[in-house]
Amino acid sequence: MESLIFAILIGLVGMIFNRFGNKQSRDSKESIPKQIGYELEQPLKPTPQQVEKAREVVTEKTKTFMDRKKEADKRLTELKKQETIIKTRTSNRTEKREETPVEVQQGEVQPLSFTKDDIVKGIVLSEVLGPPRAKKRTHRG
Repeated sequence: MESLIFAILIGLVGMIFNRFGNKQSRDSKESIPKQIGYELEQPLKPTPQQVEKAREVVTEKTKTFMDRKKEADKRLTELKKQETIIKTRTSNRTEKREETPVEVQQGEVQPLSFTKDDIVKGIVLSEVLGPPRAKKRTHRG
């Protein structure tokens, strides 16, 4: 019981000292914005060297921007050409498919034909796309 009272007294003394310490730090914090505010009220005038340097930087940045823009435009035109080529190829393929109709009668069943590669691909895809091994139930006998 005595140790509990002792701990409470230490806590109260600590709170009292923290309150007095915070008042001093608040006064010092309030003086800083006043000084900064006074300095910012005066307008800043750039020197001619700073203006010239800024112009050089801006012209350099605009040149690099324009170069990148030209490269992007060239790439865009190349991609559009490729797109038109691909569209013409695919349209030719679909036209050929439409010209050769597949005749399947309702009563006929066509046999499935698989190669060894097709079977291996099917097994691999079932492992990849199936549930994880941790979620599969294992039968231990």
